Amino acid sequence: MLLEIPASVLRLNPEIALIGVLSLVLLFGYPAVARRSPWAQKIPAPLLVLAASMPLAFVFDLEHEHTYTLSVADSVYTIGPKFLVTLPGNMAQAITFPDFSQVATPASMKYVLMFSLVGSIESLLSTKAVSSLDPEKRRPDLDRDLLATGAGNLVAGLLGGLPMISEIVRSSANIGYGARSRLSTSPLPAWSITRSWPTCTTSRP
Repeated sequence: MLLEIPASVLRLNPEIALIGVLSLVLLFGYPAVARRSPWAQKIPAPLLVLAASMPLAFVFDLEHEHTYTLSVADSVYTIGPKFLVTLPGNMAQAITFPDFSQVATPASMKYVLMFSLVGSIESLLSTKAVSSLDPEKRRPDLDRDLLATGAGNLVAGLLGGLPMISEIVRSSANIGYGARSRLSTSPLPAWSITRSWPTCTTSRP
């Protein structure tokens, strides 16, 4: 895999590479700069990545397939929707009801047990890790966390969704940017619900 990196670099699409490199610079470089300013620390680096990458996606017209020529390399590049993540136009389109015809088979039971154990253990470990980052050193309710994970996975599975766990990445990001209450978890589901509205665009860079 590492041997393929030079060839991949030679085949890269400049406009896509620009979006990717700029996103990485903001993601890893902004936190180092933000340490010098208290107000800058309140702005998450991923938010800046979105603020930079989404306008560039519109400028480069990623929603429509077309070609462009880079004069420096005298090469023609193709760009279009294949570089975007396609999402359902609305939430109703994403609902896929499960097929229970194979639910009693050994293969099905194996995956049910596997997802239950792995999801529960990972959720508990994530919760313990986040609690150690909490500046107020509050003790989490592990029983409630497992109940919420199980109930959420049950509903998600019935609607064709994927299993979920307690997310340490977003929780640690919330703590790192000064969150102190459960209200910090509200923007993500609010954005997801807004995003699923039929009039919203169906692609993201």
